[in-house]
Amino acid sequence: MSNRILQTRNYSDVTLRPFSYITPSIRTASLIMLLCLLPQIIMLIITASWSSLLIILATVAASNLADFLYSRLNKQSSFNPLTDSLQGILVGMFIPSTYFIPGIFLITLITLFFIKYAFGGFAGSWANSIAVTVVVAYFLSSASFPSYQLSLQDLGTRNAALSLIQNGTIPLLHGDGRVTTFFNNMIFRLFKVQVPEGYITLLWDSGSIIPAFRFNVLTMISSLFLFGLEIVDIVIPFCFIGCYAVLVKFFGPFVVGQGFFQGDILLALFTGGTLFGATYILQWYGTTPVTKSGRIIFGLLSGVTAFFVMGVGTSSSGFMFVVLIMNAMSTLIQIYESHQVRKQIETSLKERIMKMEEVENV
Repeated sequence: MSNRILQTRNYSDVTLRPFSYITPSIRTASLIMLLCLLPQIIMLIITASWSSLLIILATVAASNLADFLYSRLNKQSSFNPLTDSLQGILVGMFIPSTYFIPGIFLITLITLFFIKYAFGGFAGSWANSIAVTVVVAYFLSSASFPSYQLSLQDLGTRNAALSLIQNGTIPLLHGDGRVTTFFNNMIFRLFKVQVPEGYITLLWDSGSIIPAFRFNVLTMISSLFLFGLEIVDIVIPFCFIGCYAVLVKFFGPFVVGQGFFQGDILLALFTGGTLFGATYILQWYGTTPVTKSGRIIFGLLSGVTAFFVMGVGTSSSGFMFVVLIMNAMSTLIQIYESHQVRKQIETSLKERIMKMEEVENV
């Protein structure tokens, strides 16, 4: 009877619902990341940062053109403007506004094309294509990237970030004093501490010539969305930032000849694109371990590597070198993961076979 009923019914819709995705697709993740980057692009427009906007436009165009040429050369329909635009924006966010615009267009086009040609599609390379492009741009014109902005003596002080503000490297925003006074009177007074003027500017817009270093508050807000929606896994950024902050706090001043436990964590996190890179760059597709333990190891090693490469802050390109070093380490971690997974499978199969043999013997 039930078979007859099924045969006489007409079904017009076919859906995938009992099935669901474990993680969002790359297209969906790229769209959400682009939306999270949109406020920073708007801030560049509001602050009339036209050079940075033109550089981002050039890198987006180059990224799309590189993928278009690659898809035509291989006669594939893999061209995806959404993910290519995301990749281009992230490259442009780490390029100084003083960089030669036609030069960064050609660098991005050639670098991304050869990475795709050598390794395959969007997530085929073991090395982060964004980091590779920025590093190539750095080597071809290192003078365009700002140098360390503090002396060794300033880096050894307890509030090294304050030195950037006092010497005018970070120009104070209009109204910084009023906002700082409000927070001191309404919030920090309860903890019996006072925050000096300038830290609001450091959080809101540091005025750096590299866009990814500027809007730390927007980066933190967008990271909450990306972590909450599980677009970006929180394990690696959490381990990286925690490890890096602890090393800076305990050993940062010691490296420059001062005492222990006096490092400026705010300087380390709010300069050099640390927060932005940890959210958008560090765990790019195809370059990180897949197991939780592997990700924890990756994050902790990233923090250690950042301490030795980036120091205690204000590095203009150090984060990209950290990413490439960790990409190489990630391959070793992934080999270890594969060995462990194979070992677990063999152990599980062996146990099942032994149980089957016991049942047959009975």
